[in-house]
Amino acid sequence: MPTPRVDPEQDWAERHRATLRALEELLDEQLERNTGKRPRVRHRRGVGVYQGSTEATSLSQYPDPDGKVFEKGLGAIAAVGLAFRQKEVFLGREFPAEEEEEARRFAASARLGPPVPVMAVKLDGPPEEILGSIRRYAGFRDIPGMTILRSDDGTTQVRFMIFEDGDRRILSVLNVVSRVAPIREVSLGWSVSRSTGDGEDLAAAISNHRDNLREHGYNKREIALLEEGGKP
Repeated sequence: MPTPRVDPEQDWAERHRATLRALEELLDEQLERNTGKRPRVRHRRGVGVYQGSTEATSLSQYPDPDGKVFEKGLGAIAAVGLAFRQKEVFLGREFPAEEEEEARRFAASARLGPPVPVMAVKLDGPPEEILGSIRRYAGFRDIPGMTILRSDDGTTQVRFMIFEDGDRRILSVLNVVSRVAPIREVSLGWSVSRSTGDGEDLAAAISNHRDNLREHGYNKREIALLEEGGKP
């Protein structure tokens, strides 16, 4: 089994690359197509850790008071998944920690799995040192999935999805990064999510992206254009 690629400093340096900008533009355009209006958005770039490997990533946050982005956004993220050959793309709706029951009701009404705890940790320190500490720690260890982002106030945010109780990998990572960057703030919440693609196999992921696009009204020509990396 190949060793996962862990190079967060290089991925962080590439966070402004044209590919991420093109991905964000396509996502905004497809959300407008699917919801009927151009949503307000906050795009944040950084580094994602997925299945033990790192890559430059983008997290797009949309105010969604009427629920339209979550309800109709699966076609938009499938378009991104197909055009950029992503194995898996996620669409989530987040709730504050105190709204666990509301999150559970929402997940049940949408016929989705139960909400997953989310932890966001704000670190007060140079991102390069934080990323370097994660790379040195990773080695051959099994590190948890996380998203590392630059915050508007110059701090660095690390976001974890907590899929199992007492995940000691998260505590170990926080112990490592806190040695180079003090923890300023920790916030907790709940995430209800849906996804398109397949986490294991790219061919299966592409097939699922196409299926989701067809279900959301995309025709053969539009799907073919997306698969070629263009815009429908």
